[in-house]
Amino acid sequence: MKNILIGLFVLFSTFTFSQSCLHTIQRTDTWGDGWNGGAVSVSVNGVTVLSNLSCAGYGPTSSTFMAAVGSTIRVFRTFAGSYPSEMRIRVLNGAGATIINTIQPLAGTATSGGHTVAASCAGAAAGPCTNTTSYGSATAPSTPTTVVISTCQYQSEYSPIYSCIAGRTYQSAYNLGGFITVRSGTYNGTVVASGNSPLNWVCPTSGTYFVHYNTNNTCGTATNCGTSSISCISCAAPAPGPCINTISYGSQSLPVFGGISYTTVACQFAGEFSTWSGAVAGTPYIAMTTVATDWITVRSGTYNGAVVAVGLGPLSFTPTNNNTLYIHVNTNSLCGTVNACRDVSVTRMSALPIELISFEGKKQTNSNMLYWSTASEYNTSHFVIEKSDDGEKWIGIGQIQSAGNSTQKLDYSLEDKDVSQVINYYRLHQYDIDGVDDIFGPIAINNRDRINIIAKRINLAGQEVNENATGIIIEIYEDGSIKRVIKY
Repeated sequence: MKNILIGLFVLFSTFTFSQSCLHTIQRTDTWGDGWNGGAVSVSVNGVTVLSNLSCAGYGPTSSTFMAAVGSTIRVFRTFAGSYPSEMRIRVLNGAGATIINTIQPLAGTATSGGHTVAASCAGAAAGPCTNTTSYGSATAPSTPTTVVISTCQYQSEYSPIYSCIAGRTYQSAYNLGGFITVRSGTYNGTVVASGNSPLNWVCPTSGTYFVHYNTNNTCGTATNCGTSSISCISCAAPAPGPCINTISYGSQSLPVFGGISYTTVACQFAGEFSTWSGAVAGTPYIAMTTVATDWITVRSGTYNGAVVAVGLGPLSFTPTNNNTLYIHVNTNSLCGTVNACRDVSVTRMSALPIELISFEGKKQTNSNMLYWSTASEYNTSHFVIEKSDDGEKWIGIGQIQSAGNSTQKLDYSLEDKDVSQVINYYRLHQYDIDGVDDIFGPIAINNRDRINIIAKRINLAGQEVNENATGIIIEIYEDGSIKRVIKY
């Protein structure tokens, strides 16, 4: 009898601890064009069970595999493809719970690297909870005090908390214990934090947050009410700091002397960095994105190198050496991220040896007047105004001596008295004392007998603007001519 019982115990134990169930690996792509040659594999206890899985479009593309409870699941990248930063994987257990959150896959083998997790077959994932009933509200305290939200809040309700300050640490509590979920934006928005009461959480961006109360992490409820509260336990917001993102996306050359004034990396996510080569020491640049409130960090030499500049865009910076630069983009000074992309551009503000403010021309009765202004000059020699009637063949029509060195605004002009009744094109050719030269323009003056009308205006980023826009504006006329002006 004893031997039979031992045998049954061993049989039961073997069944219990070798229980296997279906697991799912999902693949997605942040850009939506598939993995472009990228692939991942899955191993269980060191044995590969799925090989070189890819992703189509945005995904999700799913595959399943069996794994026993407690065995080690490893997901590892086998091929990087063209854009490994766009690859994302997620693993669900036998109960449909997420056991590996959506993440960029790491390189590895069946026995090393990648991402690992213990297989499981039962139990829903712990929280977070989304209650649909609102009850009570409070303004987040600005001092180390506690504010009571309600003395009779049920563990199936949520409360809005207004005026939370980015970087401050708050504590949400419920006197009956239970499970708390904090969400941003809306009552069912992004999860900021979740866990047992009392729960400490850091406000990522200033605004309103929604605190949900439940009896446990599977979103249980109760018919008795208790006291909910919010406290500020660290009320001093941290000083804005530089961000170090670890995901690389895109590379570009900085705008160069004599070339276009700005360059762009398209669709960089907040939470990534891009690589910029060709920095010129002492040259001022401006970095900006298509989202005005983005937080930008510029680093030198390596992605986590010395900070060149940090702050809200547009961000001005001047490198002190010719190292490669790394531009990190975040949603705020606390290095927040978001699953939406933006274009990142850098403008070269000064093409030494001069910083040109404007170059324009005006039609007169029997001549054309050309005007230009500089904000600074360094070792300049002279200017030559060149003219063309077709925009291709140019001849010099006059030379003006420059200041040589200046840090103040200087104005120049030259009159063209030999004007034909055509569209006359002009450009400004600048020379410095070392023989380096640069060309600005062209601009056009319509000397035909009709009024030329502005068709549209664009800024340096190529965006169309109205007549009230300020800064460097390109005016494009109906006849195809253009003029570059600065408006204050």
